[in-house]
Amino acid sequence: LPRNLFGRRHDFLLPSKMACVRHLLALSLGVAALGEELATPLSAASKTAMPDSPEGPIPQSNPNFSQQNGSLEALKFGEKSNFSQQKGASEVGISQENSNFSSNFSEQKLSLASTRSSARSYSYSQTDAVELAYLVTATYCRNLAGWNCGVACSENSVADFVDYEDDSTGIRAIVGRREDDTCFMAFRGTQSTAGVVADVLSIFLVPKANCWNEGRPCMVSGSFQSQYNTAAPHLREALSNLSCDGQEIDIVGHSLGGAMATLAAWDFAVSGYNLRHVYTFGAPRQGNSDFAEAVRQVVTIMRVTRADDPVVLVPWLKDGYAHTGVEVYYVGAVSRGYRICYGEDDTCSVSNSGNFAWNVLACGIDSSRSLCGHAKYMNDAKVGLMTSGSCANQNLAASAEPDVFFP
Repeated sequence: LPRNLFGRRHDFLLPSKMACVRHLLALSLGVAALGEELATPLSAASKTAMPDSPEGPIPQSNPNFSQQNGSLEALKFGEKSNFSQQKGASEVGISQENSNFSSNFSEQKLSLASTRSSARSYSYSQTDAVELAYLVTATYCRNLAGWNCGVACSENSVADFVDYEDDSTGIRAIVGRREDDTCFMAFRGTQSTAGVVADVLSIFLVPKANCWNEGRPCMVSGSFQSQYNTAAPHLREALSNLSCDGQEIDIVGHSLGGAMATLAAWDFAVSGYNLRHVYTFGAPRQGNSDFAEAVRQVVTIMRVTRADDPVVLVPWLKDGYAHTGVEVYYVGAVSRGYRICYGEDDTCSVSNSGNFAWNVLACGIDSSRSLCGHAKYMNDAKVGLMTSGSCANQNLAASAEPDVFFP
């Protein structure tokens, strides 16, 4: 489309033009203009200030995943962690017992030292990622009676669960207890990738209650926070009813469900719940860099991304947003390997900003979503897409993923 379709180059991001953007994205039209916006290289000033790993970004040079423990020596965890913004202080593992969180704020401000939760130190496990990817796929299945939804359910042995859904917010979460007595909370994403992009473009940052980083308030998406606030009491009640209050809990989400999973991870970590693993797949940004840092201080989140997923690029960095967690970046299929990045590293998913328009278009025109990277997480180690099409299909077979966009 012409570069000046919306008038001045940046006019289409203004609230007065948002309805037009929403409809164009929903129809997968006009995305070229958005792609051009993201294609601009990040300047040093626009990059979000994040602590770098002492070792730097770590490529997975050998894509042989027979070692299913997925452990990375590069993710080393120090005996003590210092979160005082000193240069180079960026170990992924966070040990709250040894962390010195200042309580100089007023009583209205949260003192992280008072939380009962201890942020775990663990490295990325591809085995865990595949198991949790199946779990979040089950949230797209309409009928979960008896935990019998095909391959998405059969990969997790669930003893009991609560199915929470709110039509007014679009949130669906499955809270469950496995047969080994570990518990989980899985959040569904939306059905439309174009819809996800349109929604996150229209949200604004608001202060997050009781969340501070070095005296600055955390800022989060007002839309995301409002949706989560509606669900939170129901999630707590479900955990209590399943006798999960003292058990190890996994939290996972896909797409906008990844945003909900991140907010839940913060909420339940500072409330003292025993979080084991927190994984997100294709999650958009949820807040600013202060929120990202506050989250890192209490819980480790493995944020799985793909090169052909446009959702992980929004909301824009230039609008004050920043990703939290450890990025586990896949170019495509699992067999092609992954690399670990920290913060907003432009050697990982941020490097694909120039392909944003094409990837949104591919997801919008493909009704089966077989060409949509946003639905293909953990392909060829996992059977089926992260869509309702993977429900009740007991005989799906894993197949090699064609290199459609990134040969």
